[in-house]
Amino acid sequence: MISSFYELRDKDVVNVNNGERLGRICDIDIDLETARVCALILPGKCRCLGLFGREDDITIAWNEITLIGEDVILVNKCMPPCDNRRCKSPRID
Repeated sequence: MISSFYELRDKDVVNVNNGERLGRICDIDIDLETARVCALILPGKCRCLGLFGREDDITIAWNEITLIGEDVILVNKCMPPCDNRRCKSPRID
């Protein structure tokens, strides 16, 4: 299967470790000497509805890609634990 960058950027990227949708590709990292794709780059998530910018971009190395399908790109990415204040579920008593 051959895909162009334009086809790749229209696919959702999903982490197989936790099922989280990471977003869509905004850029790629290419080794100019070997002409190989080294990594896919996804934009970071918005902070506070986008008012305080974005988090750091997510870089997915080529060896972390599990499958490139028709509609989705599956990756095996170990994500750092998130900030407890934002990710803590509300306590139900």
